[in-house]
Amino acid sequence: MSERYDADAERVVLGSMLDTPKFVDDILATGITGEDFYQPAHELIFDAVTRANAAGEPHTFVDIAQRLGADVKRVGGGPYLHDLVRGLPTAANGPFQARQVVALARLRRAQELAVRLQDAATKANVEDADEVIETMRGMFDERTASRTTKGLPSLDELMLRAMERWETPDTSALATGLTDLDSTLNGGLRPGHLAIFAARPAVGKSVAATVIAANIARKGKSVLIASLEMSADEVMDRVAANVGGVDLGRVTRHELNELDWRRMASAHGAMRGWNLRVDDRPQMTVQQIRSRARDLSRSPAGLDLLIVDYLQIVRAADRAEQRHIAVGRIAEDLRAVGKELQVPVMALAQINRAAMARADARPTMADIRESGAIEAHADEIVLLHRDDENSPGEIEFNVEKNRHGRTGRVALAWAPHHSRIASIARWQDEPRTA
Repeated sequence: MSERYDADAERVVLGSMLDTPKFVDDILATGITGEDFYQPAHELIFDAVTRANAAGEPHTFVDIAQRLGADVKRVGGGPYLHDLVRGLPTAANGPFQARQVVALARLRRAQELAVRLQDAATKANVEDADEVIETMRGMFDERTASRTTKGLPSLDELMLRAMERWETPDTSALATGLTDLDSTLNGGLRPGHLAIFAARPAVGKSVAATVIAANIARKGKSVLIASLEMSADEVMDRVAANVGGVDLGRVTRHELNELDWRRMASAHGAMRGWNLRVDDRPQMTVQQIRSRARDLSRSPAGLDLLIVDYLQIVRAADRAEQRHIAVGRIAEDLRAVGKELQVPVMALAQINRAAMARADARPTMADIRESGAIEAHADEIVLLHRDDENSPGEIEFNVEKNRHGRTGRVALAWAPHHSRIASIARWQDEPRTA
C-alpha cells in the first residue's frame, strides 16, 4: 500500500514561509505541525522556521540555513533552501497547500492505523475477540484524540472562566459614541462580531461610519477604514467637517472662510495623534483587507475597529461564483477576520430601493442586496432610515438583529452639512455653529 503525500505542496508551504513572513501565521493557523511533513528534511526546515518565528527572529532562507547549523546538510544545504523560494509560484498559496499537507498526513495516519488494526484482527484468538476489539478502539481513540480534543476545555473549566469574567465589569464592548445606540447594543460593538450598517444610497451610512470612527479614535483607540467607495481625501473631508463643525459643502468646494480656517486649525490640533487609518485601494479582496488589518493589529497602536465601506463592492476571490453566494462568503470571511484579530468589524451594506414602495419606506433585512447569507453571518444588523419631510434633522438607526441583546429603533440627530450624527440630547446641548 503506497503512502500518500505531495512533495510539491510541502515545498510551497516551506517556500511561502521563507519568502513572505506575513504568511507564516496563516500557515500555522491551519494546525500544521512538523510531523505532518512526509519528508524528514521538510520537517527540519519547518521546525526551524516556526522556532524563529516564535522568537520574533528573521527567517529567510539565509537565516534558516544558519539556524540549522550542521543539520543544514541533511536538508540539502543552502541551495535547497534557496530553491524553495526561487521555485515558489506564489506565496499566497501557502495556507491552502498547508491544509493539503495536513489532510494527507491524516490519511497516512489512517492508513497506518488500518494496517495495525488488520494485523491485530488477523492474529487474535477467537476467545480474545472482545478484548482485541476494545484494544482496537483504544488505538483508534489514541490516534484521533490529539487532533480532535487537544486543548478543548472541559465544562467545569468553561464555567470557572465564566465566573471570573462575571466578577469584573464588562469592558469588551467598544462604544460608538452614539449613546442611545450603544445602550441598545449592550455597550457598543463587540470584538469578533460582524455588525452590518445598511441603508439606501445617500441616506447616511458613510457618514455614520466616519462619525463612529472619529468618536472611537478620539478616545485613543485605533481604527482602520477600508474605503472601497470613497477616496481617503473624501473620508478626511467628512471627518474634518464633523470635528471642526465646518460646512461640508464649503470643504468639498475649497471655499473655507476665515472662521472655517480657525475651526479647522482647532480640529487639526484635536485630531493630532489619532490612530485612524484609511485604506482606499479599489476592488480590495477580504484577504487584502485582512492583511492590512493584521499588520496594524501587530503595530504598537494595535487595532480596535475595522470598518469596511462597503460590503457588496469587496472583490470576490472567485469571480465566477454567483453573486449572492460570493457576497455571503465575503460576509462570512469578514466575520472570521474579526474573530481572528478579536476586533469588531463594522461593514456597510447597500439596500435595494424596494422599501420606497412601502407605506413608511423603512427598510427591512430582506431589502439588503444579496441579503440571505449576510443576515446569517451578521451578529448585529442596523438599518438606517430618514424621513426628511416628517422628521427633519433626524436619522433613525433600527437595530433589527442583535445576537446578544435587544432590538429597536433609535432616533439620532442628523446634520449632513457638518457630516455629523449625534445623540439628540447631546446635540441640543451643543452650541449651534454656522
